[in-house]
Amino acid sequence: MIRDLIKVFLALLIILGVQTRILGQTKHCLFIGDSYFSHNDLSKEFQAVWNDEISDTLLITTHNRDGATIVSQWRRNSNELLQLFVSQMWDYVIIELPRLATPQDSSLVQIFRKIDSSLKNCRIICITMDFCNSFPEMACVRDPAEGVKCNEYLNCKEKSTQVRATSDSIVNQNYKNSIQIIPFSQYKYFLYDQYLIELGSDDDYGHPSPFSQSVLARFLLFHIMNHPGQVDIIKTNKASSEAIHISSFYSTYNNESNN
Repeated sequence: MIRDLIKVFLALLIILGVQTRILGQTKHCLFIGDSYFSHNDLSKEFQAVWNDEISDTLLITTHNRDGATIVSQWRRNSNELLQLFVSQMWDYVIIELPRLATPQDSSLVQIFRKIDSSLKNCRIICITMDFCNSFPEMACVRDPAEGVKCNEYLNCKEKSTQVRATSDSIVNQNYKNSIQIIPFSQYKYFLYDQYLIELGSDDDYGHPSPFSQSVLARFLLFHIMNHPGQVDIIKTNKASSEAIHISSFYSTYNNESNN
């Protein structure tokens, strides 16, 4: 009788082991953004491309608020966000940042320090939407103490340089989790400039089209799968790490789209 029970127990272990290998692990992902994330549902697109490429089960939670990226949401109710961060062992947190081309204070660094202290073994992936449109450009922000403050840019390179400097000041802190800022605006420009792939919008507010969201979703997954680290968005005279990375992303996306 005991031997029979042992055989049944071992058989169950084998079956469960096979199921674990087939089903993979369960990953938890949190999206925090404004209507740029919720319009045409970036998280739904990301779920779809994840399911196509990765065997792990992905469970997604969204915390999107119209007109409110991470800074605005934090100012409205930081306790709500902190409770959300500690409510789950998140594997990935994907955050929409405010424009980094505007004059910055230490607010973002302080917010990320609080976020970092609330998470464990998590990859935090941030997206900045500082698009290059027309120049000269005045990128302004209202400061409660000093009034309106602006940065002026004469071309895309100047703006990209500032975005990179601000990104570095946020990322180059002593965090315990992995924090990465993806300059999606530069990738959008690169895809059009090099391959004539236009990522359009649905309205005058710049809300992304379904195609744009599908590309952004694949782009996020590509970063997660390849973990490239920071890339150089400034170099244009030779094949920079950014150019190589985007070309690789384009080739992957193009091949999948044609299959």
